[in-house]
Amino acid sequence: MRAIHRLSARKVETAKAPRRLHDGGGLHLQITPRIGGGVAKSWELRYQTLPQPDGKRRWHWMGLGPFPDVSLARAREKAAEAREQRRNGVDPLEARARAKTGRIAAARRTRTLNDVFAACLADREAAWKGSVSKEQWNGEWRRYVSPIIGETLINDITVDDIKSVVHPIWTTMPVLADRALSRIEKVIDYAIASGWRLAEGNPAQRTRLLLPKHSEVHRVEHYAAMAAADLPAFMVQLRTLKSPAAAGLEFTILTATRSNEALGATWEEIDLTNATWTVAGERMKGRKGKTRPHVVPLSPQAVALLKARKSAGASGLVFTKKGRRLSRNAFCNLLRTMKVENATPHGFRSTFSSWANDHEVATSDTIEVALAHKIGDETSRAYNRGKRQDPRRVLMQRWADFIDTGGLVGNVRELKRA
Repeated sequence: MRAIHRLSARKVETAKAPRRLHDGGGLHLQITPRIGGGVAKSWELRYQTLPQPDGKRRWHWMGLGPFPDVSLARAREKAAEAREQRRNGVDPLEARARAKTGRIAAARRTRTLNDVFAACLADREAAWKGSVSKEQWNGEWRRYVSPIIGETLINDITVDDIKSVVHPIWTTMPVLADRALSRIEKVIDYAIASGWRLAEGNPAQRTRLLLPKHSEVHRVEHYAAMAAADLPAFMVQLRTLKSPAAAGLEFTILTATRSNEALGATWEEIDLTNATWTVAGERMKGRKGKTRPHVVPLSPQAVALLKARKSAGASGLVFTKKGRRLSRNAFCNLLRTMKVENATPHGFRSTFSSWANDHEVATSDTIEVALAHKIGDETSRAYNRGKRQDPRRVLMQRWADFIDTGGLVGNVRELKRA
């Protein structure tokens, strides 16, 4: 027995020089230098393979784990198990590979759609700014997907399963239904790429083919927009509310921007000296990476609002509540509290557009650029990269003055010509 168990626990513990120590029976302790000093120790078993087709036997090295995670006693147990397999005509390395394959297959059989969603979300989260996207994914998944098919095994998900989620809301809540379907599709794609789903194809893609197009079953309803004549009185009421949401909504109206752009505004984007707000391209509506930054000229009223936020100690995001970004429903909740039924946050952009066009305050192109809408075809946009800064600044000033006074201030013909 001594010829086999040559090493002692003390010798294994204290060995420092890079070398290979033999315990007998093919078991070795491999000692290698670490980068930066010291040594690393690991257990290896050297054994001879079964006869090959050419009649020859070959030697293999099989790792048994690092020391001290694997003690001397445990390494001897592993080596004895491998030698027993060898005596029974089983190659230890091949047996280990088959066991690993079996464990992976078992994991595939037990992983649910919710499990894959959690893994997918964790990977996607690294590319998101802030927590709003994560909260939206989580909230809508828990409400609409998880209760119906969340605990279904990823390999068992079918077209009928996915249809059971989106079909009930496909015509009543088309945007939400389409978003849910897209997320299910992304999660299943993630499972396929990770090797967790063996079934062929993505059933979410086939599900989409079975559902009617939204344009065929859903009449587009525009966002409710307040009449321009009612806006000055509304702003008086809004300014009596000293809340971050009220300030954010006022800023959104003054700049004629989208709610998510205002909610995500940071002080780094604001230039109070030059009275501009530069919204990064990746935060603008459109294909990511394809949208240029949107420079918004700020009226004195908007600048005054921002300075008040600054003096209130705001930092990072411009509009926060207790240090956290306002929720995406903050403006809707505010309008509901104010009992305003004839307007939506996005509808104020329509109010701005109608006011500017009806009163011919500026050229249609200037108004469209102020709204960050695309003008012309791809070719004309490629050559026309001017931001129409001067006419837009006058336009936004006229808009702010109208909100304050309820009437057009001054002669606007020079602006229309600009």
